[in-house]
Amino acid sequence: DKRVTCFHQDKKGFMWIGTRNGLNRFDGQSFKVFRPGPGASITSEVINDIEEDSKGRLWIGTMEGLNIYDPATGKWEVMVPNPDVRGKALPNYIIWDIWIAPGDIAWIVCDVFELVRYDIAKKEFTFYDWPAFARKHPAMQKTRYHSILRLVPGDADQFWLATNNGLVNLDTRTRTFTFAGGNYYGDVIGLERDAASGQVFLTTESGELFRYDEKTKQYGPFTTEPLPYPSTRLQRPGPNEIWMASRPGLVRISGDRQKALLETNLPQLSGSLLPGGVTAVYTDHEGLRWAGTANGVCIYDLQHSASAFLPLMVASDKEGMNRISGV
Repeated sequence: DKRVTCFHQDKKGFMWIGTRNGLNRFDGQSFKVFRPGPGASITSEVINDIEEDSKGRLWIGTMEGLNIYDPATGKWEVMVPNPDVRGKALPNYIIWDIWIAPGDIAWIVCDVFELVRYDIAKKEFTFYDWPAFARKHPAMQKTRYHSILRLVPGDADQFWLATNNGLVNLDTRTRTFTFAGGNYYGDVIGLERDAASGQVFLTTESGELFRYDEKTKQYGPFTTEPLPYPSTRLQRPGPNEIWMASRPGLVRISGDRQKALLETNLPQLSGSLLPGGVTAVYTDHEGLRWAGTANGVCIYDLQHSASAFLPLMVASDKEGMNRISGV
């Protein structure tokens, strides 16, 4: 399926690509596709996230439970809600995001309900009461739907949570949620934290980019500039750029974090970003950057750029023997 949702490269080098119609393993030449079927298999064709634990098992968030796949044995495990053992099972079938910390601690984002911490070795659950915070905070009172959608680790004992109503910080030591800023309502497409500069970036389904500065505690919109085209020079990506998924296209935040460029599809330019916006961004072990869209995957090699062309610019007819504007 061409509607890409997420990426993960496993320890053996296989690239796993989640879509809205199945999980795909890519070995560089061919694909193996996993879809729901009889017997032990994945429970949903809609893949939201893919992570890997220390044993090489894949943790796959779907719309119908958390699936755990062992590529070495081909066996599947499924984690779903169980009302008979509340406090010892997931609170919801819909899994939006997963992050596995060192020590095999899985942080699991379920729709609407509590944020889940799961100790894989001990098989112990810990819950952080997001619903109680969302019910009481003034910024959440305008809507009835309140859910965490994505998370990234912050400093020690902290997480940044992108919700459908704003950016929230969680201190896991004190179990305290703190609202950082909002001004949007809807799905979150991308969430990134730059530890060096202490900045958190968030993109929404409406195409907005927001930035939070941990030092100044300032939150607000971060304006994106269209990648210039036509241009008098090739816009080479910087090695320290942060790339983020965005509904309008690929957001590229400069190395000094002071500028954000928006790369979009240009039908007249071969090798351009595919149409449909960017849904996921991933950097693999070799430094290749994968941009998933609603119409397939673009792969960028920042070290060995392919041939590219600038458009011909209008030139004076008085420039002597120069018969073309330039290549």
